[in-house]
Amino acid sequence: MNKPYFFGVVVGVVVVVAGMWIVGFYPVAMVQHTPIFAHEYRVNLAMASSYYEGVAWLTESDRISPDDLEMILKEIVVTGLIDEVMVTRYLSDELGKTTYNNRLEERVAELAQDGEFMAQLGSIMDASDKDVRAYFLRTKVRYEMLDEIIEEDVLTWLDQQRPNADIQVYVPELVWNGSEVVARD
Repeated sequence: MNKPYFFGVVVGVVVVVAGMWIVGFYPVAMVQHTPIFAHEYRVNLAMASSYYEGVAWLTESDRISPDDLEMILKEIVVTGLIDEVMVTRYLSDELGKTTYNNRLEERVAELAQDGEFMAQLGSIMDASDKDVRAYFLRTKVRYEMLDEIIEEDVLTWLDQQRPNADIQVYVPELVWNGSEVVARD
């Protein structure tokens, strides 16, 4: 292999990897071999932070330090994304992928028709309509659909499912302890 060709290949690989890193196309967690990508994590973390800041004035006496808040939000967001993968997989298996996707999109479209509701959510979360649909409404509808199918409470169901799932977390300051995401010691 000649040197210019080899150099070109190396530069190409570096550019592709750097691009994937910048865009967030790398996993921050895996659930049953399903990746949760960094861009999903970033968007959800930003919306959670904006939401907290938007409602923090309601509980001024309960405010916590910015560092503690950031860690708590990271734990909550990654746990929520893990739960979403488990719920999505269960619904897809129970209803069939096509039926599940059709019902999900129909119900999300119904909720999104309320322009005032969408504007308020977007404002509170500092998010676009697209992100509100993708990361809030779809989650809400998934949990409602799950609640219609299972016999127990959704949170109880999730508590029972988490320990049995194959989960890895790749966010450096977080770890999966077998039932939830927690700060690394």
